[in-house]
Amino acid sequence: MRTPFQSPAGLRPSLILAILQSLCTVSYAVAQPAVTFVACDDICQTRAAFSANESTVFAFTPWSILQFDSRTGTHLKTLDVRFEPYPNLIAVSGGSQRGFINDGLRIIDIVTGETQATLHAETFNRIDGAVFSPGDGRYLLTSSGVGIRLWDADSGAAIRTYISGTPTAASRYSVAFSHAGDHIIGGSIPPGLSGPPYYNTFYIWERDSGQLIRSVQWQTDGYEDFGGSLTIDMSPDGAHILTAVGWVAGNGLIGPLGEVRIWNIETGESVRLLEGALPAAKFSPDGRWIVSASDHDRGHHSAVIWETATGRLVRAMGRTDTSVGSGMTSSAAFSKDGTTVLVGQLNASELWDIRDIATKLRMSSGTNGAEIHWDLGILQFATSPSGPWTDLPAASPLQLSTVGERGFFRVKLEP
Repeated sequence: MRTPFQSPAGLRPSLILAILQSLCTVSYAVAQPAVTFVACDDICQTRAAFSANESTVFAFTPWSILQFDSRTGTHLKTLDVRFEPYPNLIAVSGGSQRGFINDGLRIIDIVTGETQATLHAETFNRIDGAVFSPGDGRYLLTSSGVGIRLWDADSGAAIRTYISGTPTAASRYSVAFSHAGDHIIGGSIPPGLSGPPYYNTFYIWERDSGQLIRSVQWQTDGYEDFGGSLTIDMSPDGAHILTAVGWVAGNGLIGPLGEVRIWNIETGESVRLLEGALPAAKFSPDGRWIVSASDHDRGHHSAVIWETATGRLVRAMGRTDTSVGSGMTSSAAFSKDGTTVLVGQLNASELWDIRDIATKLRMSSGTNGAEIHWDLGILQFATSPSGPWTDLPAASPLQLSTVGERGFFRVKLEP
């Protein structure tokens, strides 16, 4: 339930808007997971992904794929896929049951384990990163020491190479599709032990033509002597790029460090730095929020949520096991409606309910006066902060004039 806010009498809509925006600011708060999916009793690193309809959650360990009921956390099925080298399954399609594993460079059905296609590659035997195209997962985009490539996920045939390298190339790459699937985003970080300064680069290509639209290079103020990582994403409106670079400093004893930046694609400028965030990082479906792995409070938060427009930290999501140290979150992603976040970490994956963030109340000036907007739940009105509260049947937005000149509003969320 949201804290009610008041519509003051006799104030200009612009002033009301300023007051309500200050009253409706989402505070930084530590939450508890709605559902926990335990992947193993011993220490194991897990990644997590939703099924196509999000009724189930897949958790991936170095030796198995576990399927859970996303509402209850009930374990439904385990598929044994113990392969070397691991991590074995490094990509899953959000719109199908497809997954990609390094063992044999195969695309498999993640429910049955059956091979659907094999990548036709002769120059390498390992992929470092991969992602399926949005929707039906028709394409597979991969990164490795030999560069960034696009594949036909049905046949395993190579379609296009965006960056070429040698099989012994030490640079590390990250890849992503735009939300429409028509552009390719790639990023690269220098090899470990290369020595400072460390220059990172991101690229944007048209998928079908292969034309390079933009490339931006920046320097990281850190030490990648013992290895680094990079994740990359594009905002749903195609206006911004999100880069998350992580590294291990010194002799590795002080834990992972990193930075997450938001970039303006048109200008190539860094517009925001998220302090304390680590890979992985992703935009929400509407672009209003960013979820990232975290090293806040010495690793006692598995992931955090940031407001894209301001860079403000609005939610911290704690670990199920605070004794394992920091840097153990391996994946983080929003559900399709943006109301939940799925986090993969050490030993378990967690599903977090963030509807209280997504339903943020706000006001704007409409043609017929001030309007109140909300995204989820039922808007309620009362003449006193103690109630009684009345459900307002109107859909968002609501004309303020329809409920009087003075009152209090709150949003009721369904269980």
